[in-house]
Amino acid sequence: MNLRRLFDPQTPCGTLSYAGGCVAAYASQPLYVLWAARATELTVGDWGLWLLPFRRLTQIEGLPPAFLAGGLVLMLAVACVLALLSFRRTASDGADAGLAAVAIVPVIQFAAFAWFVLAPMLRRPSPVSAEAWRGDGWAAVTQAILAGTGLMVFAVAASTLVFGAYGFGLFVLSPLLVGFATGFLVNRRTEPRSAGATAGWVFGATFIGSAMLIAFGLEGGICMVMASPIMAGPAIVGGLVGREFAIAGRARTKPVVMSLAIMPLAFAVDAAMPPETLLITHETIEIDAPPSLVWAALIDMGEIGPEPALPFRLGLAYPLRAEFRGAGVGAERIGVFSTGEAHERVTAWEPGRRLAFEVLIQPPAMRELSPHRIVHAPHAIGYFETAWTSFDLWPTASGGTRLVERAEHRLRLEPVAYWAPMARWAIQANNARVLDHIRRTAEASVARAQPSPASGGLADPLP
Repeated sequence: MNLRRLFDPQTPCGTLSYAGGCVAAYASQPLYVLWAARATELTVGDWGLWLLPFRRLTQIEGLPPAFLAGGLVLMLAVACVLALLSFRRTASDGADAGLAAVAIVPVIQFAAFAWFVLAPMLRRPSPVSAEAWRGDGWAAVTQAILAGTGLMVFAVAASTLVFGAYGFGLFVLSPLLVGFATGFLVNRRTEPRSAGATAGWVFGATFIGSAMLIAFGLEGGICMVMASPIMAGPAIVGGLVGREFAIAGRARTKPVVMSLAIMPLAFAVDAAMPPETLLITHETIEIDAPPSLVWAALIDMGEIGPEPALPFRLGLAYPLRAEFRGAGVGAERIGVFSTGEAHERVTAWEPGRRLAFEVLIQPPAMRELSPHRIVHAPHAIGYFETAWTSFDLWPTASGGTRLVERAEHRLRLEPVAYWAPMARWAIQANNARVLDHIRRTAEASVARAQPSPASGGLADPLP
């Protein structure tokens, strides 16, 4: 199957071709996960592997980032292939193109596969005549931009504010449908535009939609930038398919209406099966100071420096300082972040050996770039959380300390294969910054304790 035939809705897709293509494309996902997890206990009998394969991928401990990146690319490629096969199938049997989009919605996609395989063949519509292309090109452009922009705003508002879902429907299906509606309308009843021009108008619609989301206070700039890479591919594919449907004269296709109907269904599925990926981090640093001084630096942390990397200065949460109210198990620890305060309860207190605490109240994960003081984006709170953190101090043979930090985090965003690497990077960057601050503070205390020639060989007093 060449690329042109895959995109061309006028190329029939028979029952066996459709069934074989869908089985091969979908099965590649759990097979990839099994291959990546070949050294673990994951088996073919795990039903979650077959229903939501890439959630299982992110749960494999110690998996190299390259496997997650490969899984993300495969997931998007399979979604596009399934959508394209289903779009061609609607061209073969005359069904509404809206049904094709259901083929990429997790879990309920199996019902869509069965429908396209088992439903009786319907009459294939005839292409429209060339006269149908004569019309006002700018009117088509205006209609396409308004439809694409409106669908994008509707998708974000419905998924986040109504269903509270940040999942596959929002980040993959919605851009596919926005692209399809834009690509269809910009080429309908006018001279067909090139694939490049169609992709350009799809980009314009999504850009204007993003600007409107920021203007309405539904999202912020940093979130739109972070989400754009994963949404760009499905939007372009949808735009090219919509173009082909317009050229083929698919009069039965109502892209805006069918998008409004299908999107809530996908958001409901995401809300019914919310992801929760555990991210366990483990960081170690060697410090040229005894455990007693490292413990003192850990308890009295002061202002944490230096300035963090650019993404944190633009809005991602990063730690500023920490303070204790009381001592011992049950004491309260206040972690001050750039976005607010984390209230924590001490669960282990062994001076010079171990400190652990659980997080009771979370600060927002980010502060959005927005002209509004308040942005109605639920993902900032509750979709990434830290459950607990511990510090273990181990004396070394050289008289120093090996400081080991462990933490457990929960990520509730889909597709996890895309968001988990970002979350891990942010966690590791913040952890490295805190550990380096503790190291510098403890080693500075050692330096002050050394005999000073200016003081006649007496050590400087410790703080």
